Amino acid sequence: MKDQVITFTFEGLDANDSDVRLSDFVYELQQFISASKKADEIVSKGATATFYYKIIDLHHSSPASLTAKTIPTIPESDAGESAHDYLFAVMDSIEKKQIKDRIEYSLLKTIKSMTDPIGKTLSSVIVRRDENVIYINTSFKEKVNVIFGPEETYPGHFRGMLDAINVHNRANVFWLYPEVGPKKITCHFPSDIKERAIQAVGKRVEIRGIFKYKTNAQYPHEADVKTMDVFEPNEEYPSFMDIYGLDPGMTGGLSSEDFIRKIRNEQ
Repeated sequence: MKDQVITFTFEGLDANDSDVRLSDFVYELQQFISASKKADEIVSKGATATFYYKIIDLHHSSPASLTAKTIPTIPESDAGESAHDYLFAVMDSIEKKQIKDRIEYSLLKTIKSMTDPIGKTLSSVIVRRDENVIYINTSFKEKVNVIFGPEETYPGHFRGMLDAINVHNRANVFWLYPEVGPKKITCHFPSDIKERAIQAVGKRVEIRGIFKYKTNAQYPHEADVKTMDVFEPNEEYPSFMDIYGLDPGMTGGLSSEDFIRKIRNEQ
């Protein structure tokens, strides 16, 4: 795949002074990198980044701009082009109000984060890739905010690893990393399962409750947990002794060798 060349142009809020704050400059780049990493994970279906960015041009000439290109971490697994195709398609669909498919919440949230300084300390950030140009301005910010308006809630259940917990000042929240679906779910739990939740850190669990979805998000990002089952390591799979002699008549009187041979002959 070819290297992706991305140019960022930063426009200050003051028409008479186009200089931008260093914190805004760094923040916007960090958020875009985070969004591109999430897009990389989605299209490559992996947790390891397949590319990184290298600065190839940087100048301050009212407005300030920076150009970077992608460098594959492992050339044969580079998903840079497809990741940027996806990311720019998502941002373009937001701009045109034409979102049709559900989009992963974490990616939407990161794109929304890019609009935080807009109208406060920045007028706009223009992100360009070949023919693709995205204007992150007050209009774009309003459209993103509409997406993050109402939430949809549905009952359901998820299994995964309970990896971290916070019970300080009765926060009662833990983070579930599901086996399939979203990368993580922020889970609020009642006090009556607090001790079980603490003991479940680092273990597989199944939670049931009410799950919250942002509009157009494919997976839930948050849950109000009602009940939780904890799977102890030695409970996940039956031991040999658990299944030994479970159905002594299943071979129909044949020895185990003859039974296996009979099955093979019938296939």
